[in-house]
Amino acid sequence: MPFNRDSVLWKHRTSYAATQQFAKIAREANIGSILYESVRDPKPSWCVAVLTPEAFSKNKPNPNIQTWWMSAHKRTQTVDWRTDHVSITFDASQW
Repeated sequence: MPFNRDSVLWKHRTSYAATQQFAKIAREANIGSILYESVRDPKPSWCVAVLTPEAFSKNKPNPNIQTWWMSAHKRTQTVDWRTDHVSITFDASQW
């Protein structure tokens, strides 16, 4: 991977300074999105940072739109993500 050198900075648990700087450079280079490894998920998983509003513009609505709800629970230190068909709970105690 070409950016492994800075991965420790990008995976920092509380500071987003390095990732914000990287996104600024990517926007200036007209890059529309960044695929990156999740810092929060204990299992390897991937996320996408969308950098341009064009990613959300379509001439007609997407028939596959999903509505997700998120709830954070202080007592159990968990976070839940839910749709009508899926429920995902993960540990948030490290936050």
